Amino acid sequence: MQVSDSKGGDIFPLDVTVWPVRGYGEQWRWDALAARHHYLSFKNFYVRALRHLAAGGEAWVALVGWWAGHSRSRVARDGPGSAWTRDQRLSRLHLIANNTRFVILGEGRVPNMASRVLGLSLGRLSDDMLALHGYPVLVAESFVDPSRFSGTCYCASNWHAPGPTRGYSRRSGGSARFTDTGQPKEVFVRTVQGRGRQAARRGCAASVADC
Repeated sequence: MQVSDSKGGDIFPLDVTVWPVRGYGEQWRWDALAARHHYLSFKNFYVRALRHLAAGGEAWVALVGWWAGHSRSRVARDGPGSAWTRDQRLSRLHLIANNTRFVILGEGRVPNMASRVLGLSLGRLSDDMLALHGYPVLVAESFVDPSRFSGTCYCASNWHAPGPTRGYSRRSGGSARFTDTGQPKEVFVRTVQGRGRQAARRGCAASVADC
């Protein structure tokens, strides 16, 4: 199933559809474009992940990459997951998805495209993760470098900003270790909708903190 949305007029002229990459060809192209256009480049996902692509007609307009939460997740440490024990936190991090790559491609550079794509991707995130990896997503988070971006698209999509990180960054090469960069990032957090999230809540308590 695909999720699509459209708005007429000059502000948002394209019909946009978001879906998970299908097959090796789309994955190879997604990876190549992310490596070329994202400021951090891209090699591969080293954890359970999801690649969303957004297209307007035949043209790819955006890439959205998600992966399972890690031990320094702001949601797990200071947000709803702060009530979890250490063992609970480690066992439930996969319910938190980190928006680790977000790229607006050339033909997608029109007003409001970023927030539109982000909203469509978020709308199907939990169900797609459930279909691909066997578990849903309850909360999404993203870390934004304020020296490069303002996070406007997250604010426009009703994400919450709980405050900056402590300035640590994951080392390259898939290592789970972190290093102090001295450059805190802004954190944005959003609860996730979808059948997968509802199913998860039926198996948990009424809030993420009690899950």
